[in-house]
Amino acid sequence: MQICSNCHAGCCRKFNAHLTGYDILKIKRNLGLDYLYFVQIAPVKEENIDKIIEQTALFKFTNLGNDEYYTFHMKRVKSRYFPDSYKCMFLQEWDGEDFLLPVDKVISRCGIYESKPLTCSIFPSKLHDDGLIGVSGNPKNNNTTGNPAYDLCPRLLEEKDIEDFSDNAVQNLVLYKYEMDYFKSLAKVWNEYPSDFARFIAYLEAAYKNRILFNESEK
Repeated sequence: MQICSNCHAGCCRKFNAHLTGYDILKIKRNLGLDYLYFVQIAPVKEENIDKIIEQTALFKFTNLGNDEYYTFHMKRVKSRYFPDSYKCMFLQEWDGEDFLLPVDKVISRCGIYESKPLTCSIFPSKLHDDGLIGVSGNPKNNNTTGNPAYDLCPRLLEEKDIEDFSDNAVQNLVLYKYEMDYFKSLAKVWNEYPSDFARFIAYLEAAYKNRILFNESEK
């Protein structure tokens, strides 16, 4: 969206970007990085499981505790320009004054835009209950930290902000739902016989190697 062009990218700072297996393998392949470089796993509190399991896949790992669930999200690092705050590790940031830019604030850009996670591609939209159209609006800007790094959009969104990227957004919404559903199905299988975290990527790569089954009888 055009509004993002002069934004400090509060969404890339405030939220943990949940990853699907599709995201993990795409970033690993496109950037030539070991997944441990950019993937972060976080334990889920027992009282939050029912809520979070609706949003993302939850996995168990035998070497991390048999009874705990973990989510996958993008690794976060400290911001250079916003003290005491964190950001996505791939978010690039510049201070206009440092770089003699015609702005007096921090400007940010995604450093892996073509490989960014699907959850980033759809923000702030979601798929309608009928699964046919997308729904978008103003994200809740409930910044209780007092740190301006975690403020979201610089102004309220308008319908024209959404129009320019609506076609791609709907495609990404459908793809996100499919990939997250598939990732959840992999979690269900994995959690029946959980293993060591070190074995997870091999399981993931095998599951995504070929998702189209060949059937000679099909014409």
